Amino acid sequence: MENRTISKQQLAYDKIKEAIITEKYKADQLLSTRELSTELNISRTPVAAALRRLAYEGFVDEIQDKGMFVSRVQIEDFIELYEIKMGMEGVAARLCAVRKTDGLIRQLEDALLQYETEVKKGNYLKAVQKDNEFHVSFIAGAKNTRLENYLRIVLEQCSLAVTLSASDPIRMETVILPAHRKIFDAIVAGEPDLAENAAREHVVDVQDFFTQYQIKHHYVLK
Repeated sequence: MENRTISKQQLAYDKIKEAIITEKYKADQLLSTRELSTELNISRTPVAAALRRLAYEGFVDEIQDKGMFVSRVQIEDFIELYEIKMGMEGVAARLCAVRKTDGLIRQLEDALLQYETEVKKGNYLKAVQKDNEFHVSFIAGAKNTRLENYLRIVLEQCSLAVTLSASDPIRMETVILPAHRKIFDAIVAGEPDLAENAAREHVVDVQDFFTQYQIKHHYVLK
């Protein structure tokens, strides 16, 4: 019974998240648990749990006494997060290139291959998960617990921007995959400078993309 409940929560989460990314649900739109439950044919409890998770990740804002609304990201918050992410992921990639293991290399390569496979299949939400696995793997490979813990928090707060950046199929194959390969190759080669630069460049690219996305889609008001 518990597994079925978890499965329904994940299903509700995936469907609501996809609707936000594709702008089926617009910024500032009220997300009613009752209406979503009817639309998705999923009971209210897993839908409510999915909304809480999306609120934690920044896709949804919870306003007291009013309900849950699709987030409208503020550019100032986004810039601050990505300035932190650029520095910390660069350091993580540098340390990973020095402290790599055969097991880590296999893990990174597996995440790369699975990402490419999911992109080619058109499973873009699964590809985003593999994108995240790649980043989490080289961050863990830095073997710095404090850095890893801080970066996990930043990654969660950047989840919306990362998902939107990775939601373009052409971009996934022509920009993100080569960027990941560049980081991977530098780590395998044991080149800390190259690994750090590749990781920083990747973060800057996502930052630039999301800034343009916001302008194009009027995603930010302030």
